Order: sequence, then C-alpha cells, then structure tokens
Amino acid sequence: TAASDRDETVRTQAMRALATLLRTDPKLAIGVSIATFLDLLNSPNVSDRINGSVVLAEMSDPETLAAIKARGLSALKEMAHWRSDAHAAAARTILARIETH
Repeated sequence: TAASDRDETVRTQAMRALATLLRTDPKLAIGVSIATFLDLLNSPNVSDRINGSVVLAEMSDPETLAAIKARGLSALKEMAHWRSDAHAAAARTILARIETH
C-alpha cells in the first residue's frame, strides 16, 4: 500500500489523505487494515510515527482500540510525552480513548 511505500513523501501524503477520508466518513474505517499503521508507531522515522497515529486516531471502534492497546501502547505512551503538542496530539487522543473503553 502507499502507506508502506519506500518514499517518505508518498507515505505521508497517503496517510494524510486516509486520515481526512476517515474524518469525513468514519464508516470507511471498516475496510482499513490497521497493521501497517500499528507498525509505523514504532518506526525510526518520526514523520511515520506521527502520521500513523493520526490515521489510528480516526478509528475508534472497540476492536481497533483493543489492537492498538495490544500492539501500540508503549509507543503511544512515549509519543504522548513529546514536547510538541501538535506531534503528540493523536497519541494523546488514542490513549484517552483506550482509557475510557
């Protein structure tokens, strides 16, 4: 998929577009595999981590939150402590959702 392309620009644009689509129509999340985005939470590339978390923040169904908790919790906790509120926002949003479910 474009979210796992070798080119960082392609990955970034793909994830931004997907996040926008999901924000516009949350029902689209039904067909989205979250595995790539979970993997990106642990990427050495900060941009990948941020963009992966932005996509995941647009999905809030119980199954997705359980998968995120199982595979991405430690990465999200680390990201939530980043100094830049803009970079940490999606991680903080996801963690708050996980905590309330």
